[in-house]
Amino acid sequence: MVSSGTKYTLYTLWSTGLFFLSIYIFTTGFLLQRQVLPNQTKCDDVRCVQPPAVYSKAIILLVDALRYDFCVWNSSHPSSSYHQKKLKNKTGKVGKILAEPNSTNVQKSTQLFRNQLPAIHKYSQVDPKTGTRHGKLYKFLADPPTTTMQRLKGLTTGSLPTFIDVSANFASYQIQEDNFISQLITNNKTVYFSGDDTWTSLYPDSFSKSDPQPSFDVWDLDSVDTAVTKFLYKELNSEWDLMIGHFLGVDHAGHKFGPNHPEMQRKLTEMNAVIEHVVDNLPKDTVLMVFGDHGMTDSGDHGGDSNNEIEAGLFIYGRKLGFEPESSRKGSQTAAVSQVDLVPTLSLLLGLPIPYSNLGRTLLIITKKNLLKDQVECSFNYLISNNKGMLIEDIFIPTQLFKDSDARLNSYSKDDLIKFRMSYIKSNVNQVNRYLASYLAAGGHFPEKIAARLKKLASEVINRPGAMSPHETMVLYTRCKEFLKAAKEMCQSVWVNFDDSAITISLTFTLLHLTTLTLLLLCKPPQHRGVFSTFVTGFLLIYLGASLLVGSFFGASLVILGEKFESLGDWLPSSSQLMVGLAGLVSLLTNGMCLLWKLRYSVKDVFHSTLKRLLGLEKCASMSLFLLISISVVSNSFVIHESSVLSYCLVTLLVLHTCLNSTPPIGKLMVILSIGLIRLSCVYIRCREEHGPDCPLTQFHKPLSTLDNESSFYRNWRYFITLVALLVLSSLNHMCLSTAGNLNGLSCSVLAAKYLPGLISVMMASYWALQAFPSPLVSKLLPWQHNLLAHGVFALAILGVIILLLDPRLVYVEVQRNIPGRGQASMLSDPNNIPGYFNYMKTNWTYHGSLKERLGPSKALGYGLGTGLSAPVLSILVMFSLVSMLMVGDGQCPAVLVHFLLLLVILMLSAHSRLKTQGTLTASASTVEGLLHVPFSHIVIWTLVDSLTFFTTGHQATFPHIQWSAAFVGLEGTQLAGESYTGHILPAILVGWNTFSSAALSTLALPLLILAPFSVYLMVPKMRPSSPAKNPQKNIHENQEIVINCSSTNKSASATANGVIINKEDVEMDNNELELDRGESLLFDYPEETRRAFFILAIKFLVAKGFKVFCCMLAAAVLRRHLMVWKIFAPKFIFAAVDFMVASVVLILTKLVFLRVFGVVSASFFRLKIS
Repeated sequence: MVSSGTKYTLYTLWSTGLFFLSIYIFTTGFLLQRQVLPNQTKCDDVRCVQPPAVYSKAIILLVDALRYDFCVWNSSHPSSSYHQKKLKNKTGKVGKILAEPNSTNVQKSTQLFRNQLPAIHKYSQVDPKTGTRHGKLYKFLADPPTTTMQRLKGLTTGSLPTFIDVSANFASYQIQEDNFISQLITNNKTVYFSGDDTWTSLYPDSFSKSDPQPSFDVWDLDSVDTAVTKFLYKELNSEWDLMIGHFLGVDHAGHKFGPNHPEMQRKLTEMNAVIEHVVDNLPKDTVLMVFGDHGMTDSGDHGGDSNNEIEAGLFIYGRKLGFEPESSRKGSQTAAVSQVDLVPTLSLLLGLPIPYSNLGRTLLIITKKNLLKDQVECSFNYLISNNKGMLIEDIFIPTQLFKDSDARLNSYSKDDLIKFRMSYIKSNVNQVNRYLASYLAAGGHFPEKIAARLKKLASEVINRPGAMSPHETMVLYTRCKEFLKAAKEMCQSVWVNFDDSAITISLTFTLLHLTTLTLLLLCKPPQHRGVFSTFVTGFLLIYLGASLLVGSFFGASLVILGEKFESLGDWLPSSSQLMVGLAGLVSLLTNGMCLLWKLRYSVKDVFHSTLKRLLGLEKCASMSLFLLISISVVSNSFVIHESSVLSYCLVTLLVLHTCLNSTPPIGKLMVILSIGLIRLSCVYIRCREEHGPDCPLTQFHKPLSTLDNESSFYRNWRYFITLVALLVLSSLNHMCLSTAGNLNGLSCSVLAAKYLPGLISVMMASYWALQAFPSPLVSKLLPWQHNLLAHGVFALAILGVIILLLDPRLVYVEVQRNIPGRGQASMLSDPNNIPGYFNYMKTNWTYHGSLKERLGPSKALGYGLGTGLSAPVLSILVMFSLVSMLMVGDGQCPAVLVHFLLLLVILMLSAHSRLKTQGTLTASASTVEGLLHVPFSHIVIWTLVDSLTFFTTGHQATFPHIQWSAAFVGLEGTQLAGESYTGHILPAILVGWNTFSSAALSTLALPLLILAPFSVYLMVPKMRPSSPAKNPQKNIHENQEIVINCSSTNKSASATANGVIINKEDVEMDNNELELDRGESLLFDYPEETRRAFFILAIKFLVAKGFKVFCCMLAAAVLRRHLMVWKIFAPKFIFAAVDFMVASVVLILTKLVFLRVFGVVSASFFRLKIS
């Protein structure tokens, strides 16, 4: 027969599975991937007219996260040569000013990344030999999300990214659609590569010679760059057609230190040296392109769409290029081009077909100085006003007219230049037009009016006769630009074709499931026992399992029919949606019908009792705030300022609870301290881009080693606060367990709970101290020496959890025997007093040993039985909290402590409220179940703490705020990603732990919320209601036989700390009163009620979390055409969904842990009682 605990666990697993199913269906309908066409551009028929190659070779230097302003030269900046001379004249030494920040304010006001790439400025000037500029800097605009894999995909295919592709940044897979690299291979070109191993994942077996380097270790600033530089210098004069070098040092310096740091200055200086060397040794007939795939925020992160993230730098240099001098266009702004425009430009420069799926346009424009003013003035002004500054001049030059590579720009006629360039842009138009036609033929959809206009423009360009006047050429050129611009904008506006049916199905699923679970929870407390014990049965579980199979079979049948009959398949959802959706729907309907049948006679009573229970001010206020917060996700302002709103609401509910429940003075003091902790923890909240410049940037999320040397005072205080946080957490755990008597004895579980938290804290403090050492000193350590302490923390925490799961009995039982006629043996007066142990053993020596035959009735001293359930859960929770502190880093570890302390305060307040609400505590199952019942208002406060801690640990619902550095805690120097599947999973787990540790911590502590009235009543007498149920001292008898956590000044009962006595022979004394002085051991007599109470709490927690996810899904669906959907609402949904999934998985594990603890400890208690 299946036990009740197993049935409740399986039903909880089914409930979470349905939520997961709804999220999956919504994701498939909302976060669609772009339809990828398998077509490839092949120029092997008579209709294909491929323009000639302009260059035979190209070098790409991709400097990851090369922000545009890193490349801009500012002559007024202190680091320029002019200002350096002025500073030198004043001080005699420039380096002294930069090295001693305390002596002047120069460094504080100086952006250290400025003017660190003078080579770009140098080679952008007019060459005195040719009188021509051979290089130019452009603003290179990336399409969000600004993550490396998505940017590489856009840079090589010319396609626009889709939002869901950001999930693949952990594991990059081979690109299947046509791309620039595959075109090179198809046309027998040779490609050399060195750098970020993401390239080899996207394009395996595509490089003739390659040197891939691990890309995910953001702490390593130099290894990849050193290898790329060595490879580049060695192969610079080899036989290749394209050389790619992907440097990571600048990106890693940003992640680790931020852009305004000496390490960033050093890395940019290294990149400057590389650029100079390549330009000075550039092979003939070669074009050089230096660019970044994205930028970075002021904190060094990226992934979003702020200006600093999407504005990268692009520097193009070639000895055959001739750009306008900067002085010829006064007041002009820097040209800005899209990154996808690189694909057609580079393809045509090397004489390759443009990849089939490209939507970019060639980086060329007919300049004002190359045409007659009276013919093109109007057209030129039109181009300036309608192309958003995309003015890239003179990249395509008819080099076949040059006699040598140093020919000047005016060596050819203007007509020849126009005709030459027109062939390239028409080739670009042909390619995009073919792609749009193929996309429509494959089932894609575009707005009819825009598609008709594009078709007309393409026809005008493609069918235009060859012989044209200069004016006709400019008009044709205008049509080409209009077509390319409109095509890209059309695809951007409709690229994500939302699957409305999938979105509707998922929202319906979630709403129905929430309604069913809510109806199950709304039964009056006396009905809980009847409903849950008879509803959640083995038969119901069989019905649910069978319904899943029936639904899956029905879905598979429809899939087969849809494949057979095309007319039916056109309106059916995808096969995965059909099978999974119908399985969930049939199972959901089965559960709902069974519940309605069970409550067919009591629905009206449930409704009336629910209204009565909501009349209370606290319940009404908490429910209103919960609904308001959940629904407010439809407001972008709320999402942006959510942390402030949560902080205010949490303080409001704590104050309201305190005022309405006559909280004792100690409880009021806790609430006041909690409010202070909440306000203090808000200093750890990081700013979103939308907060503006008034929001101060924080450095708590960065390791100590990344901070400037000038902030030594801040570093010292931050490390001191970190040590205090570790000390408080480990000491608080030890104090609670020792006071409750759970640390007596020498069992493995007791030793683990007693010593491991302190040892882990010491190792964590040492690990962070090592990180604070100067970088030159730390760099001398081997990788395993870096990671040893972190590995020790993980190992000890895992060991401690395993020991506590194997033997969760943090109790110590000592049997004493009375000798007739000699009085009783002396009792141990102080378990922590070594002389007391000696006297106890000496006194009892004569009674134990040879006089066993004279021993009378026995009695047992039970240490820690009153908190035998909460003690192992608390120990596991503390170890999890310590590891979470390690994951969030030394700067934010106090925020985890605040979370832990707030949970303890809520436990105290909840216990007092439930004890007071229960009134007369009679010894009955209904009374125990009433104490185990957790009001939903308390769960609201619990989830608010959970949500607020997400922000106070330095996170926001945006991708730039993901703390990727967590992936290398204990893994410094380890090669991750690459081809190793494990290398993807482990970093993802560590980053996920860092991001969602608050949800896991709150979920793991749920058993303490159940046990709170019993443990708090026993351990904190001042939190008891003003009219206690009974005097715990009245049951202390001289003939006690099992002592469970005695609490009294009675010397005979002081063998343990705080509790009651249970008599073996007189158990039925005071049966009319509930023996709360037994603590949690009282629950051993009510196992079914305890398991059912935790099940109810789990369902309530799922409903609270699930409703938040439902509101996020609803907001994203309703506002899917909103301007800010991909910036605010979609990330909010993704983070909320992952948070829910993490909490659900931890909830299942927590339920198993609690059942294990309850089963082992209760079995041990009854064995002791029988013996």
